[in-house]
Amino acid sequence: MEEINNKLLLATDDMGRSAWHLAVEGSNLEALLKIWQWANEAQTREEIKYKLLLATDNMGRNIWQVAADQEKLTQLQQMWE
Repeated sequence: MEEINNKLLLATDDMGRSAWHLAVEGSNLEALLKIWQWANEAQTREEIKYKLLLATDNMGRNIWQVAADQEKLTQLQQMWE
């Protein structure tokens, strides 16, 4: 089951973007929160930190960089609250 969860949570499109990247790009806080909830249920905090929060797209950008580039850090900040 853990392997399936990892594959789903870490899946990427042809541009290397995860669901995290797409949710940030689309300013979809609800999607970010749902993915975060699933990740918390499926993995330990340490695994989330390294696998999800620092995952990069084909351009080498993680979700924090995508959010900063698009001036959407508010969505990520709200997720942490």
